[in-house]
Amino acid sequence: MHWPDSAVVPWAGECWAIEAEVTRKTVSRTTSVMRELLSRTGDYGCAAADTAVPGRPARHARVLYVCSAGARPTVLRARDALGPLAARIEVRDLPRHAALTVAPDAAGPPRTGPAGTRAAETGMARAGAPRIGAAGTGGERAC
Repeated sequence: MHWPDSAVVPWAGECWAIEAEVTRKTVSRTTSVMRELLSRTGDYGCAAADTAVPGRPARHARVLYVCSAGARPTVLRARDALGPLAARIEVRDLPRHAALTVAPDAAGPPRTGPAGTRAAETGMARAGAPRIGAAGTGGERAC
């Protein structure tokens, strides 16, 4: 997310990465993603050599993680493993009532369930809701 230079906020002009962590991954994998986001200097779609160039400023001033209850402990442990870089990672709760879905698999359409149920905790929820980070929903876009 790019904040306009003219915004009347302390973070005007900053670019933030936003990650929606719906399902728990390993601490190692999550830490790796965080390090990549914090060290990236190039735009998405740039040449591989420009992804992380020493001496260039980081692309993302901050990374905001919005987490399900199940993913939050792993995200917090991963952030803690970053040492001083952890100061640039913010973690927020995904609202309990948020509708989440996962892509259908070979077994059929996405399963559904109300917030607070096992289906919602594992990333399944009401049909018809946009998938967080799904191609075409805006979740994959960067600055």
